[in-house]
Amino acid sequence: MDTSSSLRTNFNFSKSILTSVLLHGGLFAFFIFQIHQTSQQSELPIGIEVFFPQESNPIFEVQQKPDRHIQKVKKIESEKVVVPTPAEQNQVARTSEQVVTGREGVANGIEVTAEVRYIYELKKMLERKKMYPQMAKSMGHQGVVQVQFVIDRAGKILSHELLKTSHPLLNKAALDLIRAIDGQKPFPTEISKLTWKISVPIEYSLH
Repeated sequence: MDTSSSLRTNFNFSKSILTSVLLHGGLFAFFIFQIHQTSQQSELPIGIEVFFPQESNPIFEVQQKPDRHIQKVKKIESEKVVVPTPAEQNQVARTSEQVVTGREGVANGIEVTAEVRYIYELKKMLERKKMYPQMAKSMGHQGVVQVQFVIDRAGKILSHELLKTSHPLLNKAALDLIRAIDGQKPFPTEISKLTWKISVPIEYSLH
């Protein structure tokens, strides 16, 4: 009787232990299976890279709209006024004062009066007799002196004055030049004037 009870007790104890072992083993196997599934889902295939796009600020292109209220202004070209240089003026003067021949004189094939011929010859005489002061030349002084004088029929210089002055040395040289032609250029018979007021520019240039 005692032996039978003891065997039954041992059997029940062994059964309990086995049940506990199986239960814990099943739970352990279930956890291992879940962990394995999770690791498989989280792993990526070899050779595949995942790129996450970087957020960038949107770029807005601002285009300036033309102002419709701006009116087009037409460019108006003003007429150019060409002012001849002193050299060009002298060239024109020399061109207009061509060789004068004949009793009344002819320039560029056009007949001129005795007065025009007289002024032409008077200027030629002044140019031949003009002397450039050596001191003014060495000091580099140059310019134009405008002289006005009154001459009579015999070519006598009655009076003279400066209308446009330059350096004092050049002013004096210009007045001396007018005095130098005193009595050397009488009027021709074609000129009926008794006296004549004449104004001439006298240029002193180093070039």
